[in-house]
Amino acid sequence: MTKVLILGGNGTIGGAITRQLLQKSDIELTMLLREGRTTPYPVRICYGDGNDEAMLTRLQQEQKFDIVINLLIFTPEQAEMNLRIFPDVKQFIFISTVCVNDRRDTVVFDEESPLGNVESLYGQNKQAAEETFLRAAKDGFPVTIVRPTQTYGGEKLPLSVKGKSYWGICQRMLDGKPVIVHGDGTSTWVSTYCDDFARGFIALVGNEKALGEIFQITSDEVLTWNQMYKIIGQELGVTPEIVHIPTDVLARIGMDGGIRGDKEASVVFDNHKLKALAPDFKPEVSFREGVRLYLQGVKEHPERKKADPEFDAKCDAVCAAWKAMADGFMQK
Repeated sequence: MTKVLILGGNGTIGGAITRQLLQKSDIELTMLLREGRTTPYPVRICYGDGNDEAMLTRLQQEQKFDIVINLLIFTPEQAEMNLRIFPDVKQFIFISTVCVNDRRDTVVFDEESPLGNVESLYGQNKQAAEETFLRAAKDGFPVTIVRPTQTYGGEKLPLSVKGKSYWGICQRMLDGKPVIVHGDGTSTWVSTYCDDFARGFIALVGNEKALGEIFQITSDEVLTWNQMYKIIGQELGVTPEIVHIPTDVLARIGMDGGIRGDKEASVVFDNHKLKALAPDFKPEVSFREGVRLYLQGVKEHPERKKADPEFDAKCDAVCAAWKAMADGFMQK
């Protein structure tokens, strides 16, 4: 029996990984949760903080986990801490991000593409964590680095400009209100449904060929943002009114969260490395089907229809100002 510890196993990506691991009879799965938190999954639970080095060290000494999957590492300092805590594991899987890549001169990305995202502190910190683990790998530390793109499911949906609520954009479409898309909406994007990601991920767990390696796991479907918003509208039964605003302008007014250094640039991801290791892996959920699953989830869990009046009001004001400016130029 292989003993596996997952940190961050309750989230969108972590939950999908947990569901896949629970299907394997040769794995004993333990999830780390903060005190007071619960999980819907039938796993062994340990309570604690994923940044508590002393607690995690005691846990590893007591349990001697064979494989550790950590979705909670965002800095090189956290990577260093995990190297001290888990020096004796057979595999350590670090969830990084495709946001480590330099988006300025490349569109098609694989594991060898240039690094150095000058616009994203998140990507820079993840890259530094990767480099920390790769240095340790040269001395024999059995790390596997995984780079997802935007992974969605449950109550999450890939969106351009959004506030605190994913449903808020859908509600604006239903109400006939304009929705903002960065640029002119023609840049390409790749989002991955969480269960598809997990199906690729599971091929790496316990796989000796994955040690010391980096793997992208993304969908093969490439869409423009205009196409994505059109699909969302179609599944809602409406035609969305899209207002295109340059990313530079969105940055100046504080509405560029998650766009600069990531969604702004066109991307295509080459997953040949993963498919060479797992020839049967093929993403199964199209974006349209992912939207349907999201909307079905909202129907079953109406509490996901969270209002965000502050963001809604700002969208109204920004769209009106942008239209007034454009109309003013047309009249001159």
